[in-house]
Amino acid sequence: VSGNTDLKKAFLKYHSAGFNFNFDISRLKNDSLTLQRNIFTPMVGYGFDNDDWKASGYVGVAINGKEIAFATDIHVEKRLYQHSLIAYTSYTHNLFKNSLLSYSQTNNFIHNWTEIKNSTIGNFGSGIKGTIQNFSYNAAFHFYHIANLPLYVNDTLDGKRFVVIYDDAKIFNFHFESGYNIKEWLRLSLVGDFYDYEMRNEARGWQEPNLKLTFRANYIWKNKVVVGLDLFGITSAYAKLNNGQEKKLKGTADINLSLEYIMNKHISFFANLNNIANIKYQRWNNYQSYGIIGWVGAKFSF
Repeated sequence: VSGNTDLKKAFLKYHSAGFNFNFDISRLKNDSLTLQRNIFTPMVGYGFDNDDWKASGYVGVAINGKEIAFATDIHVEKRLYQHSLIAYTSYTHNLFKNSLLSYSQTNNFIHNWTEIKNSTIGNFGSGIKGTIQNFSYNAAFHFYHIANLPLYVNDTLDGKRFVVIYDDAKIFNFHFESGYNIKEWLRLSLVGDFYDYEMRNEARGWQEPNLKLTFRANYIWKNKVVVGLDLFGITSAYAKLNNGQEKKLKGTADINLSLEYIMNKHISFFANLNNIANIKYQRWNNYQSYGIIGWVGAKFSF
């Protein structure tokens, strides 16, 4: 059970005061593990917005039993030239709840008894963004400092399964994204992330590539047919082996196609074709990816 309450009160002309309360109550129980966690995060804040400057700052604490972490969410942006050039900076710090579900959604080959710890994540970011006619962009630098960063390594007794180990990390990230609307029916976008890991105890950020790049094109025909093209690439990564040595996993590129037919606002049909180039690679050590994968289906909404 989780929820969030956000209350704001405006005063004077450009100012506001706020209160935010987030709660997350969960209990994990399976044949191998039982874990109860209740995280409560009250925060108070202040906001300012005169259309030229926008600023908001919230501070509080995240409480999980005897575990207490400082929580903050600060964001400031300044319009330098209309909507074409906006500079911004932000800092967030909070307790992040990891779970068996979040681990398995990332790496489906983990043991169900792997140790689960919360992570404390701080993120300082600064960048520029804007919109120029049909073109939009966002370029930013982020510095993360993380306590208990989860990493996936092969189990020493069963090389086909993974366990999660934790280490403190400093991560330097350069992020960029851009989009261009050629017409209302055709949009192109490019998103990229470069990461540099500095670990406290481990030699590397295991199984994490340094560069991820995605080009995407979406074409809409008569508001009925949506065609999508994804070009996705990652650089090499390193896996930690049972004997303590490391293994280099080659980088790769994928080409994916999607097609959706919208019959009406309630029903649509879709088809997807992934890894068209039939490239075999290992995203996780000892698990070669499938070749070409295709599937069809339907969506219903009410």
